[in-house]
Amino acid sequence: MNERAAEAGHASRRSAREINTLINRETGVRSRNRATLADLAAGLTLVERWIADPSLVPLGGTARRPRLSDEELDRMHGAELRRELSGWVGPVAAAGGEPFALVQVRLNYVMGAATRADADDEQLREGIRQAQDWVHHPGTYQEHVRGAEAEVEPDGLPEPMRTRTAPADSSCHLCTTPVAAGELVGRIHQPRGRGFATLGWLCAHCLYDRRSKPRRLDLLLRLFHQLFAGGGVRVNAAEAEVLLTWLLAAPAAELPQAELEALPEVFVVLQRAVEAREPVTPLSYYGARAAIGTLHHAKVAAGGAEREAVVLDAVVQHLAEWQANPQGLEPEYYRGRRAWRSAILEETEQPTVLSQRGGPFFV
Repeated sequence: MNERAAEAGHASRRSAREINTLINRETGVRSRNRATLADLAAGLTLVERWIADPSLVPLGGTARRPRLSDEELDRMHGAELRRELSGWVGPVAAAGGEPFALVQVRLNYVMGAATRADADDEQLREGIRQAQDWVHHPGTYQEHVRGAEAEVEPDGLPEPMRTRTAPADSSCHLCTTPVAAGELVGRIHQPRGRGFATLGWLCAHCLYDRRSKPRRLDLLLRLFHQLFAGGGVRVNAAEAEVLLTWLLAAPAAELPQAELEALPEVFVVLQRAVEAREPVTPLSYYGARAAIGTLHHAKVAAGGAEREAVVLDAVVQHLAEWQANPQGLEPEYYRGRRAWRSAILEETEQPTVLSQRGGPFFV
């Protein structure tokens, strides 16, 4: 029994002593020397299951703290909510077999807060709800961890990390579309790569339809995010069709030479993507910048054009600001991201309105 308990502990990242305590608890035995042969047989059967599937190992000690209802959470505020959330970190760490510090980071992301101190009451309540789910259903924690690394179809979207109905009127944290109380909202896993801020609750369209049924606003945000992240710019057939239609309606614009030379190729590439229904079509950096510049020059009036114009202005400003990093300054050489950002702005000949106001790293 002791040898098998040690194996189960190794598989579930728990101590052999804790596993033995759990075996006694689950079989109703107060101490091993009082166990009958039937008790030992039941314990061995149980521990074999735990070795085969470590997620079945139950939680012990403080992990059995009672789950709070929404009504109880609504009566709690500020420091009381923070204490309650702190009390769940240990149980979540035991459930997921991960260090406390990593659990803290994951909970902060779930709440949509950079640090615990930055979280408001509603964010803290959301963190507690998620922690309770992870503790009472241990397999969901590993699903959350695996979800951040899951492969996604080239023209698809990952499964949301979490969904719920909006508790009050709000707006989507990605496209800013108004969301009424009771409508579906959800959280997505953090995009990989530097420079991305934590996204809050997204509307149903941004969760499920922004790639298959893209609006102009969705397309603008996608192009910007890819350009800003410094990776390759890629669109699917539906996005290529929206972009091509929009560009064809735009008058000629005065662009930098590199972008002006890349623009004809953009039309050819987009036309080919639409006709072939390609799931992934790469655009060159200067081609994507030329598309953004042309659309910004035109600001074609259409449905939702006012919001599109605001986003276009922000996109052009941000790209102009961050493009002025000719030395490729890397953040690890500076003490914190703000120092890195300040160094980049020193290389910017004409800082934008957002930079002058000390704007965020990402909008």
